[in-house]
Amino acid sequence: MVPPAFRLALALVVLAFATPGAQQREAGTESQQPTFRAGVNIVRVDVSVTGRNDEAVETLDASSFRVTEDGVPQKVETAQFIRLTGEPDGSGRDLTVRDRLHGVAEAEKEDVRLFALFLDDYHIDSHPEVAQRLKRALESFVDALRPTDLVVVMDPLTTLEGLTFTRDKWLLRERIRTFKGRRGELLPVRSVLEEAQLSQRNVWELRAGVTLSAGGAAATRVAKAAPARAEERRKVRRVSLTAHTRNSLV
Repeated sequence: MVPPAFRLALALVVLAFATPGAQQREAGTESQQPTFRAGVNIVRVDVSVTGRNDEAVETLDASSFRVTEDGVPQKVETAQFIRLTGEPDGSGRDLTVRDRLHGVAEAEKEDVRLFALFLDDYHIDSHPEVAQRLKRALESFVDALRPTDLVVVMDPLTTLEGLTFTRDKWLLRERIRTFKGRRGELLPVRSVLEEAQLSQRNVWELRAGVTLSAGGAAATRVAKAAPARAEERRKVRRVSLTAHTRNSLV
């Protein structure tokens, strides 16, 4: 056992050695102190699981799923079942979409179904019989939408900044009513982009490319994807699964 006096001497020696370091830190900058950070990357993966007669399977848990990334198994932390019906949750929240940013916020909610209407006028004939049949089908789709459903409408020239989620059925029907197919038509031009296309020999190939690009952008927006999310998936070490059942509109 160390005598009390010796323990005191040891304490004084340690204090003496520690004091210069403390004085240096006070004289220096606090930014030199080490910083320790810790975190866990969680990536949500939406899946739809159906069984006999296309009925949703509601009894699955985390152990029911196997997820791999580049062939490497990932741990599934949780599995949550969400039934999407398009009906309000009973909270009485206002479903009116006030502006574009509010529409984006509504689209991020788990109980909201998202739909995209891509009006590809480049590849739809302007013949009245074709147009009327298409419009009747789209109007039936709009009539079947439920209160919480969100819809975004675009064509090949719509930019991502121009995409707006809406629940306004009157606006949707008006957009459908004024739609006109332009397959095989080059005039009149609708934008500077189309005007530039006229100077190219492969104008039809260019329009096909514009359609594919715009369609992909619409799918990305509706899927609520983002560049950071792809990077997050590459770093994932844990996975959260959400199983959905989406009631059919028709």
